[in-house]
Amino acid sequence: MVKTIDLGYPKDYMRELLIEIRRLNAKYPQYRRFAKNVLDKAFRMASDCQGVQYASRAALDYAQVRNIPLKEMHWQNQPKYDSGRQVFILEHCMPVHQMVELAMDDSVPVEDVLAQEATAWITRDENQRLNDKHYQKVRPGGWQKCYAECGIDVIKL
Repeated sequence: MVKTIDLGYPKDYMRELLIEIRRLNAKYPQYRRFAKNVLDKAFRMASDCQGVQYASRAALDYAQVRNIPLKEMHWQNQPKYDSGRQVFILEHCMPVHQMVELAMDDSVPVEDVLAQEATAWITRDENQRLNDKHYQKVRPGGWQKCYAECGIDVIKL
């Protein structure tokens, strides 16, 4: 099992990467799909470098009853606490798809893109509610609005 070290979000690195991908995309627009795939992986990997910032009330309640240290749980060590990843979903508050689209939009400042990165532990039931509303790839009006609309009470860890 890989041990997770909380290095913090590599904001400076991601800032430079986004700037470079935007520059390369302007020069080689035919590789836009490739650039989006690179950003998808980069956002996922970068979020793994930091601890999870939020959790739903339901996830916290479940974890508390079972003495699961949700604040210390990361994607890599989740099976230690949640065998088969049956209960918890590590959710990108703004879906990665939406982050990538925002990052590819030159009119959006890079700092505004990076400010959107956050993750939350939610339950599978809560995740299904998001999916039922078609919020897998986009969260119109922001993730807080969409979570509230789905009855997901999120708390900062």
